[in-house]
Amino acid sequence: MISPIDDTPAAKAGLQANDIIMRIDGEEVLGLTLEQAVDKMRGAVNTPITLTVVRKGRDEPFDVRLVREVIHINPLKARFEGDIIYVKIASFSEATHVILVNQVAALKTRAGKAIKGYIIDLRNDPGGAKSQSSSRPRSIS
Repeated sequence: MISPIDDTPAAKAGLQANDIIMRIDGEEVLGLTLEQAVDKMRGAVNTPITLTVVRKGRDEPFDVRLVREVIHINPLKARFEGDIIYVKIASFSEATHVILVNQVAALKTRAGKAIKGYIIDLRNDPGGAKSQSSSRPRSIS
């Protein structure tokens, strides 16, 4: 099962959360560890790879072709939705908290008025650095 991160080749190719990769370039994935499967997907930049995917709601597996890229993951994006700040956290990296604080502060400054609230969107987040997802209270204001 996979959950593609925004702005990666997998997301651009249309892969979705809960898709299941069955084959990588025609080779079965069954029996491989996650690390082994990821190693098979890695390769030279600008080279193609074909993943055979099973998706709920589709009767048959289908192929998705994508082109490998150097991936730079931005752990979050923040924007206004009216007078609410919407934050989409794509992954928890070592920099997530600092980026969150900085982006929210910049948005609050730009708003020039009171913010009514925040939406923190964690959907399809594949996880990341435990230190950034800690349950201890942290301030973003």
